[in-house]
Amino acid sequence: MSRVATFAQTKGFSVDQLTRYGVRDGLDGIEIPYFDSDGKPYKRYRIRNGQRFLWSPGSAPLIPYGLQRPVPFDRFVVITEGESDCWALWRVGIPALGIPGASNATCLHASHLGNVIEALVVREPDKAGDAFPSRVAFRLRETGFRGRISVLSFAPYKDPREAYDAAPQAFGDQWSRVYASRVPISDDGRFISSAEFLDERDTTRAWVWEPWLQEGGSMLIAAQKKVGKSLMQLNLAQRVARGVPFLDRPVTQGRVAYVSLDEPKATTRERAHALGITRDDEIDWYFSRKGLPRDWAAWLREVLARQHYALLIVDTLAKLTGIEDINSYGDWNRVLRPLHALADEFGTAWCGSAHNRKDSEGGTNAVAGSIALTAAVDCTFVMHKGIGGVRYLESEGRDGNDLTPTLLRLDESLNLTLGPTREQAARMAEDSRVYDLLHDGLERTGEQIRDELGMRRAQVWEAIERLVRTGAFVRSPRGLYARPDVERIGKAGDGMGPKRKRDKARSGLLIEDCRFFIGHAGAERCQRCGVMWDEHA
Repeated sequence: MSRVATFAQTKGFSVDQLTRYGVRDGLDGIEIPYFDSDGKPYKRYRIRNGQRFLWSPGSAPLIPYGLQRPVPFDRFVVITEGESDCWALWRVGIPALGIPGASNATCLHASHLGNVIEALVVREPDKAGDAFPSRVAFRLRETGFRGRISVLSFAPYKDPREAYDAAPQAFGDQWSRVYASRVPISDDGRFISSAEFLDERDTTRAWVWEPWLQEGGSMLIAAQKKVGKSLMQLNLAQRVARGVPFLDRPVTQGRVAYVSLDEPKATTRERAHALGITRDDEIDWYFSRKGLPRDWAAWLREVLARQHYALLIVDTLAKLTGIEDINSYGDWNRVLRPLHALADEFGTAWCGSAHNRKDSEGGTNAVAGSIALTAAVDCTFVMHKGIGGVRYLESEGRDGNDLTPTLLRLDESLNLTLGPTREQAARMAEDSRVYDLLHDGLERTGEQIRDELGMRRAQVWEAIERLVRTGAFVRSPRGLYARPDVERIGKAGDGMGPKRKRDKARSGLLIEDCRFFIGHAGAERCQRCGVMWDEHA
């Protein structure tokens, strides 16, 4: 058996896996070639002889292992000790760099990380491994890295290679838990200077749906049954797949994964046809009303690793996670942790649905279950059904870009659009009542309008002011209000009914305005001012 074969068996890899990375038999042991960032073999390589590591002769400085990036860097890179840890991580598609020995962190440079926004440093449970994260962090800061630096632990295993060797098939699930439990190095018992704190680069994430959902972010849509939360998710999926605005807000185009665990497939298909979703829309569908197995996080990680999705739709969140007690604060924190980790790792935003409590008030307090659910997401949308089946939508988020309760309109094609806010709708209803009252052509004072409609004084005067401002009402010098589009036949409350006033107006016995009377025959008394008609002349 060759040395490479023996080494592969010892480390839990196949010979093919190691030869893919250039590992070969050498005169003095196993030779592990290093490559530069261009993929060319480096001047020096590492030699494994039993438990000893040597370097091939030469004066060229040491470099990290993996600069050729067998797994392309994206949002983060794992920095670990040695080559075998890199092999284990690369095996499941995780980008990694290996430092040839815990004391050789100076061979690392910020430029080796490219544009990644987070460096994940593996801590091993020994003296050298305990100091390794701080050495790497110091070196990265020293050479100009301004992203986040976090610490990973694969406990109870020593390192990634040992975790992989213990359970190769479950390594992806193990990684999700490790990633979710990462600790920022600034929270790892080490104080940082003001310079380091102020110079640290904040993560800039692109918007999926501005200003409510960012890349890697989270959102919740909550409503009672049959109010429309699934329909809103379907609308959002279509808009993201096409990159067109939704609810008057901009959307960035991207592929969508739609996980339906609640609605029947036939119902969703019928709605998709009505909404105009086509075969060309970049939406991938998964249906299972029985829910998912307990290792849903591992299943989802495989899905996200195979295909990048801008948005993950989950209907409903409780059925995805299998949470047993939705009122448990601790349970929600536990089941959402891997989902947040996957979203952060792959840059995929997710939107889950939940139910509202019966007879609930507005706001996020209406969402059924523990407040841990709404506290764990970046933004929560709540839908309510009002009198007459009218739907209202409101949102509450971390950044304060909240949507006040707003009318939600639904057309024949199941497209959702925003109408006026609830306050605007109430004002419009008040304006309509006041406006309709004056359809009879009788001029009225504000007090008469208030008494006839039974509205509060402030409501009436605000409505009148709005109607006058828009030209829907005109005000006479005597403080009477009328509609310019209706023939004015008199003043309300003078003892003569509207029909009688119209009859007199048609016969020429009632004038439009006393001040502009030209002449009248007869001895009738003016119904506006009480002056005899003859005296007007």
